[in-house]
Amino acid sequence: MNFQYHHCLYIFFLIFSWENFSEACDGYDIKLKNIKNCCPENQVVTIMKNSTTVVNEKCEVSSYTCADVKAYTRTTVIVELRRNGITIYNGTQNLCQKSKKNELSRVIMSVFGLRCSMEQKIFCDNGKKLLTLTSNI
Repeated sequence: MNFQYHHCLYIFFLIFSWENFSEACDGYDIKLKNIKNCCPENQVVTIMKNSTTVVNEKCEVSSYTCADVKAYTRTTVIVELRRNGITIYNGTQNLCQKSKKNELSRVIMSVFGLRCSMEQKIFCDNGKKLLTLTSNI
């Protein structure tokens, strides 16, 4: 995909809600509220209907997700995390740069079948790759 102007690869928003009463995830009960497409007109990764993501009792995230991925050359993502309705992290990151030093970024790319640049494809994950939140929050 040739970009004539500044575009970002909008992959997803992970929006979490923490409640301070469980020992499941470093003292927090984490519930995944949604994973959604966030920029339909310029979307590079489109999550297909009936995709699900689950947080288990060990604070691991597994994804049963299919995504239609357009060709791209940059991996900029927007991530938003919330606690009790208050945004605790909202930022834009380059996953390729982050993945060299950060396991969370490598896992995110792996779960969605992403590389630093790629041709168009449809990718499905069967839930076997786990993202452990306690070591990455």
